[in-house]
Amino acid sequence: MDQILQEIEKCVCEQDDILIGGNDWRENLKILAPLHKLLKKDLQWKWTPECRKAYDPCKQSLTSDTLLVHYDLNRKLRITCDASSYGLGAVLSHAMDDGQGRPIAYASRTLSHTEKNYAQIEHHKPLLAILGPRSAIPTLAAARMQRWALVLSASDHVIEYKSSEKHANCDALSRLPHQNSTIVSESAIYQVSAIDGDFPITAKDIGKATKVHSVLCKEYYYVVSVWPENCQDENLSPYHNRKLELSCEQDCVLWGSRLVIPPVFREKRINELHSEHPGVCGIKAITCTCAWWPKMDEYIERAVKGCTVCQSVRNTPPHASLIPWKWPTRPFQRVHIDFCKKMYRTTPHSTTGMSPGELMMKRRLRTRLSFVKLDLAQVVKGKQAQQKVYKDGKGKSE
Repeated sequence: MDQILQEIEKCVCEQDDILIGGNDWRENLKILAPLHKLLKKDLQWKWTPECRKAYDPCKQSLTSDTLLVHYDLNRKLRITCDASSYGLGAVLSHAMDDGQGRPIAYASRTLSHTEKNYAQIEHHKPLLAILGPRSAIPTLAAARMQRWALVLSASDHVIEYKSSEKHANCDALSRLPHQNSTIVSESAIYQVSAIDGDFPITAKDIGKATKVHSVLCKEYYYVVSVWPENCQDENLSPYHNRKLELSCEQDCVLWGSRLVIPPVFREKRINELHSEHPGVCGIKAITCTCAWWPKMDEYIERAVKGCTVCQSVRNTPPHASLIPWKWPTRPFQRVHIDFCKKMYRTTPHSTTGMSPGELMMKRRLRTRLSFVKLDLAQVVKGKQAQQKVYKDGKGKSE
């Protein structure tokens, strides 16, 4: 902060930024009065000892314990940032209980030659649409915007736009960037993230499990000493066949560059690789590059077959092509049994429109339904009685 503010005596506009950037200027109005006088248009700008006396306490208060706070895991973080045509400014702060922000650290640097060629977007709504937590990444967005959105997607964040008047601390840092700042490479950040990761299985765990297993402890002993000429133990045979390719490292047995996994960790290993359901081939392709144990392929296939999710989305077997029967030219040309169902031989077929029995016997076969006939005499008698009622009733009404 001292290096950023030390150039204040050389430019009036930079002094104006610092005065706007001071959040406590109301409380220290008397102290900052000489600096406010320098901004008047009718007075000649001149840096005096009184101005230096008023400026030094303001500069020291920005980095004092009365303003700065320590990082707290239980409080929300607030990152305020701004950019000018030649510099970047940012303030990392905590959201306090009273709603105000207390800074933790300041950051400022100059833009590189390539970054200075980027367009400065003045409108904030397009950025909210691209980088907002509730919006998808547009396919037509620039590559760097997509990378920023991808980085932000790993955190639970809310983006809020503020004008320069409410955002003066970062505005001042972006207009007065650190001239000797260095850009931290992204690879270093990724390396730190990888080191701090929580690994489910470590080499120490595998080494301990190898020494306590009844078969792997013998294998480990033979690898570090001498293998026997003949192996009578069937469980040791897969390792004995590869005895010239086995080695030890950190109490772990390796077959080439592939780690021999003890039985206690095999299910955990498969479950971890099967979390995204890549299928049998996908799990085999990943596992074969770094791990091995006897009958590993059968173990993987059995685990995937027992997964209900994988079985529900598996490819259905191909359908057999339909081969229709040739049309017979005479009875009993083809004798076979298709279905054993009642009334099948007298049921009209959807293709021919006639029943198989009718096609064979050249007549309609008699069934139990054939005895259910309509009594035409009763129907005629009923219709005649109805006509008589209609006619007689009409004559009486006249």
